[in-house]
Amino acid sequence: MAPLPAQHLAFRILERTSHRNLERRSEPLPVVRDNDVLIQVHGVTLNSRDIQITGGWYPALGLKSDLVPCSDGAGVVVAVGSSVQNFSVGDRVLATFALNNIYGPLKDQTQTLGGGVDGMLRQYAAVPEHAVVKIPQECKLDFVQLASLVCTGATVWNALYGSVPMRPGQTVLFQGTGGVSITGIQLAKAAGAITIVTSSSDDKLQFVKETFGVDHVINYRTTPDWADEVLRLTHGVGADYVIEIGGAGTIEQSIKAVTRGGVVSVVGYLADIKPEAMPNVALLALIKGCCVRGILIGSHQLTTELVRFVTQKNIQPYIHKTFGFSREEVIAAFDHLESGNHIGKWPSIIAIPSSVCEQIANDKMSDVAPLAIPEELETLPGFESSDQVTLDAAMEFVDACESQEQWDSTQTTESSSSSVTSSPPSAEETADKEPKSKKKPRVRKPDRTRQELLYLRETVGELEKKLSELVDEQRKHKEQLAVNSSWAKAASEQRIEREQSEEQNARLRTMYVEQIQLVKNLDRMLQKRGYVELLGSDVVGPNVKRVRGQPDWGFRAQQLEADLNRTVREMYEQVDAISSDPQLELPENTPSKRVVELLSDDVSGAKVQSLDSRILPFSYVETANAAWEFVADRVHFDATCQSQRNEETKLTKISTGRIGWLGSTDEFRVMIVAHRHILPNRVVIVSCMLLEPTQLGCTRLNGVWMRMRAWHIIQPGPSDSPDRPTTLKQTISVATPEVHELDETDCAGGESGMGALTDFVLRAADGQMELSNQRVENRLADELLRLQIEDPDSGIL
Repeated sequence: MAPLPAQHLAFRILERTSHRNLERRSEPLPVVRDNDVLIQVHGVTLNSRDIQITGGWYPALGLKSDLVPCSDGAGVVVAVGSSVQNFSVGDRVLATFALNNIYGPLKDQTQTLGGGVDGMLRQYAAVPEHAVVKIPQECKLDFVQLASLVCTGATVWNALYGSVPMRPGQTVLFQGTGGVSITGIQLAKAAGAITIVTSSSDDKLQFVKETFGVDHVINYRTTPDWADEVLRLTHGVGADYVIEIGGAGTIEQSIKAVTRGGVVSVVGYLADIKPEAMPNVALLALIKGCCVRGILIGSHQLTTELVRFVTQKNIQPYIHKTFGFSREEVIAAFDHLESGNHIGKWPSIIAIPSSVCEQIANDKMSDVAPLAIPEELETLPGFESSDQVTLDAAMEFVDACESQEQWDSTQTTESSSSSVTSSPPSAEETADKEPKSKKKPRVRKPDRTRQELLYLRETVGELEKKLSELVDEQRKHKEQLAVNSSWAKAASEQRIEREQSEEQNARLRTMYVEQIQLVKNLDRMLQKRGYVELLGSDVVGPNVKRVRGQPDWGFRAQQLEADLNRTVREMYEQVDAISSDPQLELPENTPSKRVVELLSDDVSGAKVQSLDSRILPFSYVETANAAWEFVADRVHFDATCQSQRNEETKLTKISTGRIGWLGSTDEFRVMIVAHRHILPNRVVIVSCMLLEPTQLGCTRLNGVWMRMRAWHIIQPGPSDSPDRPTTLKQTISVATPEVHELDETDCAGGESGMGALTDFVLRAADGQMELSNQRVENRLADELLRLQIEDPDSGIL
């Protein structure tokens, strides 16, 4: 890129009484600080605010003196500060309205462009990085259209999405056909909204309806109570959003036209109204239940969202008219804005600083005789003595020279020492040379110069083409770098998520172990308390500890009961939460997974002990051992299972019918019972075993029994074991006749020999009757108890 010039042109307003006081000056290039971005401005658009500021009647404090007006500007980055990271030279950008409004509402106006700080009506502007929005490469808008998004675009985007986001199918009403309304119509239509526009001109209404596809139009001069017309068009509902432009003169109709709970966004305030006719806005808003919200442009975040939406939807903001960068045309643009004879975005100005191609062309013209700057050239549009003569201006001047004499009056001739301007020939010289001119016509110098300029123009075109190709290659390279960076970022995010998931699983497993330890601590606490030896000498097993002392029955027993019930219930609930947590990653056929399923009430069918149960104040684990050793000689309860046992040891212990264990976690609620006579080669798991007195009406245990919540029958050996039963009918032989008539159901387990711990349902022979786990449990328990009571010496258990 060509080196930056030392000077640039800027418009300043010294006396804020009229925009005609604007002066164009040549100033040093703005200083680029560490966090600044230097923008070469290529397009500026005007707003009503610029007329008010230059005229001295803008209602805001803190306006800068000797101000460069205009807040809307877009261009190209030509330099960046040392700390800038998000922008590079060549990026298309626009500057936000307020330099200090990154997110949320604008808190003050001391940093607004064209107000508190110098604006964009200049060739170069230094703007902080956080107040610059990068334009996507796929955006097809020119610089003037991009500049129009700064004020009007961000304002209407704030009105529609800054508070309550607009949804497709909702109705939006726009007042007038100015910049905010036309831009808003384009955005709302692209978002799928229904649009209504009001205006005093039928021609303008017809224009917006045909050009932008407005759904409904209303002439507020012929329909003064246009709120009633809005209600009619919306079937009595009203508009969801009203973009209020007039202010006090139209706010009453706007509130009447909005739906209940809708939003009235106040953008303008210029409509006249007599003080006695001022409406009671508070009462009107209260009656309608609507939100009256003042809109002051939009933040950097909203502007970024707007640019992204406009790019995605390929919206082309409507520009009414474009002017040049000379003082006369800038003043004409302000005049046109002040007249109000426009539709859509207000007049725009194209700044014409020296471009890269012009610098290259000037280098190529170094060996060409320079052109003098005649007085006629100063009359060309946009020309001043401080301007550089461009190829187009020179070509236009050559084309304007209709005669040889006119050209000779302005063309300079080269000499070895200096260039001298030739004077027009006299009449005598012309008469003397007239016969010779008929014999040998002169070569027209304008033609030769025109050819030279055409050649230079072609050369510039080729250079521009090459420059465009280089820019395209650079963009493709940046896109590839962005894609590679995106993949690397995605891989990093996945790795972080995987590590977080592993950490969360570890925390869940730790919490699970802590809950088990809590129950063990509760057991030890209960063992330290005194209790009466309620079990007889023939009942007590070798592992039961005898603790002397008489317990304090009454309140102490109730407290122990409540504490134990609450602890057990909390443990059950937390185990259920662990088993149902989708983030807990446990492999399917592993001991840990099966243990969690067995502990879960949802899987095993276990229920928390009811509050009306009487919990005896002694160790329920030891009492369970004693009770089962009395009832069945082949039963042992392993309450402290080891977490590391190999497969061989497991199968050996189960096959002997003495001790069974399950999973890799200590658990006191699981008991494995092997019945050698009743259930040969089978293992019965009784889950959720809690002590409850007189559960089955048995008095031989001194009022103590074990409540069996659910039965699970599993295969004790490998799948290829010769002793493995194949049907459930071979398993149960002591139940009721209905149980004897069971349909054949395979209850074999997995290859590990432990099987699937799932609740099974017994069915009758005809397949119609289903017996729940609870009924099977009761029948099995009753039958075992009956056989033992009828014949204690039978050895069945």
